[in-house]
Amino acid sequence: MSQNHNDIIVDFVPGGCTGLAQPCNVGMQCPFKHSIKQSYHKSIVQYMLVQIKNNEPDLAVDKQIKTICNQSVTWL
Repeated sequence: MSQNHNDIIVDFVPGGCTGLAQPCNVGMQCPFKHSIKQSYHKSIVQYMLVQIKNNEPDLAVDKQIKTICNQSVTWL
């Protein structure tokens, strides 16, 4: 890495020290990511419940990129 990219410094972070070495990852990014995951989960559960209520024979989640992009706005 250092041979091709002199401006990048690779450093090892021992296990259990992420909070000390990367405080923003623990303090800000982790809660933000958790919130997005909760929103995603809630959205998928609601989508599946609608399918169950409509007695659809095959339960499925639309995984097309355009659908995911449109839904990601509501998750944020």
